[in-house]
Amino acid sequence: MTAKALENGFPPEKEGKLRTIVYMYDIWRLHLGPDPPAKVPPLELRMKKGAKPFRCKPRAHPPHVRKFLQEFNDELVRLGWVYENASSRWACPALPVKKPDKDEFRQTSNYRPTNAETEPIAGVMPILQVITEHVRGMCFFGLFDFIKGFLQLPLAKASQEILSYMTDAKVYTLR
Repeated sequence: MTAKALENGFPPEKEGKLRTIVYMYDIWRLHLGPDPPAKVPPLELRMKKGAKPFRCKPRAHPPHVRKFLQEFNDELVRLGWVYENASSRWACPALPVKKPDKDEFRQTSNYRPTNAETEPIAGVMPILQVITEHVRGMCFFGLFDFIKGFLQLPLAKASQEILSYMTDAKVYTLR
């Protein structure tokens, strides 16, 4: 990780400090692994009064997309992040999205039907102007990205089935 930072213009004279920070915290991952979820309270979905479960129909995909969906979800099952759940009352469609400028996909899910049945959670979106003011005069910036970020957040047991999703072949429930 530090080598990649140096390749991308990190000042060599500050490598020791960066290495100290990197090794001080056991939070860095470059690949998926059977790691525990993030150390945050589990997300608990609150359903609207009278909410009705939604279950989509399977969607057809070309063979190369089906292969991606199968391999991707087999890996999530192997890691223990999801499990097959044919009896789930909830299932939104898994949507494979082609990555820009690559012949690769990422899996998303269309949770609009589920979102329509949940109570909204209040939150604040960052304001770019405020962020810009906070970093004025800074020399270096870091870009950090969750690997499969949404899957790293813990879900309350009662909320797991609600976020189930369906590929062309199976229904999976998040853990």
